[in-house]
Amino acid sequence: MFGLERPETPQLPPGDWAVVAAGSEHTCGIRLDGTLWCWGENRDGQLGIVGGNRERPEQVGADRWIAVAGGGDHTCAIREDRSLWCWGSGAYGQLGLGLVQSALTPMRVSAGPWQAVVAGIHTTCALDVAGDRWCTGANNVGQLGVGGTSDAAVMTPLIEPGVKWRSIALERFHGCGIKQDDSLWCWGSNHRGALADPNAAPEAIREIPSPADGGPYGDVAVGLWFTCARRLDGHLTCWGTNTYGALGDGTTSDNTLGGVVGNDASDWTALAASEEFTCGIHGEGELACWGANQYGQIPSAAIGAVSSSPVEIVAPAERWTAVALGARHSCAIDDAHRLWCAGSNGSGQLGIGGAVHLAPEQVPGTWHAVRAGRSFTCALDDVDAVWCWGDNAQAQLGDVSRLPRQEPVTVHAAGPWDALVVGSFHACVRKAGIRWCWGDNEQGELGDGDYTSPIYRPRPINGLWAESAAQHACVIDSGELSCWGYNDHGELGIGNYTKTANPTLVQTMITSWRTVAVGATHTCAVAATGMYCWGEGNEGSIGDGMFNSSTTPVASLPPVGAPGVLYDRLVMGTRHGCALAGTTAYCWGANGDGQLGIAAVSQAGRVPIPTLLPGAWATLALASHHTCGIHSDGSLACWGGNAYGELGDGTAIGQVVPVAVGTDTTWKEVTTGENHTCALKADGSLWCWGDNRVGQLGIGAAWQQVLDRAE
Repeated sequence: MFGLERPETPQLPPGDWAVVAAGSEHTCGIRLDGTLWCWGENRDGQLGIVGGNRERPEQVGADRWIAVAGGGDHTCAIREDRSLWCWGSGAYGQLGLGLVQSALTPMRVSAGPWQAVVAGIHTTCALDVAGDRWCTGANNVGQLGVGGTSDAAVMTPLIEPGVKWRSIALERFHGCGIKQDDSLWCWGSNHRGALADPNAAPEAIREIPSPADGGPYGDVAVGLWFTCARRLDGHLTCWGTNTYGALGDGTTSDNTLGGVVGNDASDWTALAASEEFTCGIHGEGELACWGANQYGQIPSAAIGAVSSSPVEIVAPAERWTAVALGARHSCAIDDAHRLWCAGSNGSGQLGIGGAVHLAPEQVPGTWHAVRAGRSFTCALDDVDAVWCWGDNAQAQLGDVSRLPRQEPVTVHAAGPWDALVVGSFHACVRKAGIRWCWGDNEQGELGDGDYTSPIYRPRPINGLWAESAAQHACVIDSGELSCWGYNDHGELGIGNYTKTANPTLVQTMITSWRTVAVGATHTCAVAATGMYCWGEGNEGSIGDGMFNSSTTPVASLPPVGAPGVLYDRLVMGTRHGCALAGTTAYCWGANGDGQLGIAAVSQAGRVPIPTLLPGAWATLALASHHTCGIHSDGSLACWGGNAYGELGDGTAIGQVVPVAVGTDTTWKEVTTGENHTCALKADGSLWCWGDNRVGQLGIGAAWQQVLDRAE
C-alpha cells in the first residue's frame, strides 16, 4: 500500500487544498479529493516518502485521508476509514507503534475509529469518536497528561467517566485541551506560566490536566512556553512567556494571569501557535499574526523581527479558511482553496522550491579569507573588511543584533583586518597585533577573563592570537601551550573539567609545541617529540589506539607504516582529526559517516589510529560528519555525510571516499560548518553549498516574508 514507487495520479487543478498542517520544518496538506501531500524536511521520514527532503508537495501513498498533524520530526494522520497512522521519528515513542523506532512510510497505529489527531515536538495525542483522549511519546515533564513522567510507546488513555474532550493542542513541554463542557485544561510543565493556571507554582509539573480560569472556551493553541485560547464570545486570552510578543498584548512581558490580545476584539474564529509566534483568523476571514518574525514567518513587510500586537495579513488573499504554523514558517488556505506559505524555507517547507543547494553557489563580492562556524560564516573581503551571515542567536555575526542573516552583513568594527578565526558560536579578527572578538562567551571562549555573553559588537582583547577555536581555543607562545573556554570533556588539557576564561597552561612538561588545533570536545598539538591529544576520546579522536578520554595530553600513535613522520599542520573536526606532513594526510577518530575518507576503513564507525588518506593535499577542513580538502593541484573534493548537500557533488548521497566538487583547479581555501561548506577560488570568488536553514550560505533563499503559493 505504501511502497517505494509514487503512484500515478492525475494532475489536479490549482486551488484544491482543504487541510494544512505544519511540523517543525515540514508541511503536509490534504486536497479536496482526500489525497495527502507532504514536503520539506525528511531526515527522519516525516514526509512518509522514502528519500531526502522535498521542495514541492509530493503525494503520500494512494489512500484518502480526513486529518493530518505535523510534529517536530514526525507526522500522524487519520485515514478515511478513521484508522490512525503515523510515520517519521519514533525516538520517544511518539509514533505509538509499541517500539521506540522510526518509520519511513505510514504505519497503522490503531483501527480506531478516531476523530482527531494532534502532534507535538515528541508527542502525539488523538481523540476517539467517543471523545476519549489517548497520547504517546515523550513524558519527562508530564506533557502527555496521562499521569506519571515515563515516556509511552503506545497510545495511552486518560479516560475519565463522564468527561469527554472536544480538542487538543500540543507543544514540546505541555499540552492543553477543551472538554465538551467548554472548559480549558492544561498539563505538563508550567515554566513561565504556560499552563494558563495563575494558581500553579511557576515551575510546577502537572502530570494530569488541571483547569484554567475563565471560559467557556472554543479553541486553544500552545507555543513553546505559552498558551492562547479563544473564548466562545470571540475574545482571545494568552498566558505564559512573551519574550517575542507571542501573547499579542502589545508588550514583551510575561503574563501568568491571562492577557487580552490586541484591542480585545471579539470576532476571532480560529487560532494557531508555534514555538514563538501566533496567528488567528477573525472577522469575515481576515488573517492576523504576532510574535517572533526573525525568518519572515509573519508575512508582512510592515514589521521587523518582533510584533507584540496582531498584524493584519492583507495579501495575497482577502479571506482565509485555515492557518498552520511550523517552527519558523506559516501556511494558510484562502477561500479559493489556494495554499500560501511564508517564512523559513531551508528544508523546502514552503513548497515553492529553491531550498536545495547541492552544488557550489556564488556569494556576491570579492573575498580573500573565509571561515565557517557551526551554522554561520564570516569572510574578509578584498579591502580586508569583515562580513558575516547565518545564525546569530549568540550575536556571532557582530552586527549588534541577534537576528539571522541570509546575506552578508558588515561586522560593527572598522578594519582593515589581517586575520580571521571563527569558533562554534564566536569570531575574532586581528589588527596591529590586537584581537577583536564577539559572539558567545558563556564558556569563556573569548579568553578575556570574564563570561559576559553574548558580546554584540567586536571588542578589543589583549592576548595572543588563537589560530584554532571551537567553544574553546588554544595558543602557542614561545613553545608553551595555553587553552581556555569550554572544558566539560577535559579538552583544555589542564587536568580537570573546569572551564576558564583565562589562558591556562596545558598540564605537561613539554615546552616545544609547534602547532595546535581544536575540535568540538578534543584538542591535538604537535611537539618535537610527536603528536599529543586530549579531551573526549570515545570515538578514537585522541589517536592512541584506545577509546578513552583524558584531561591531560596523551601521546598519539604514529601512522602504520610511517613511524617517524612529523606533522606540520593539524585540522580537527567535531570528533575526528587529520594531520598533514607536507601534502600527505593521516586521519583518525569518528567515521560513522565515512568522514575519514579512507576506503580501507569505510565500514568502521571509529578509527583510533592515524591512517593514511590517499592523495596529495594542500589543505583540509573538517566538520561534524563531513570533510573537504583541496588537492595539491588545486582541485576540491569532499566526503562523509551529505544529507544537506554539504559535499557539493550535486547529490544528497554520502560518500566514504573523496568525490570531486566540479572540475575547477583554482581552489585556494575551504572551510566547513556543521552541515555546510564554503570555498574560495584564486580569483576571489566565494562559493558555498549545503545546509542553508539559517542563511549560512550567504546566498539568500533561506526564508521570505511574502506569502508564496504552494502547488
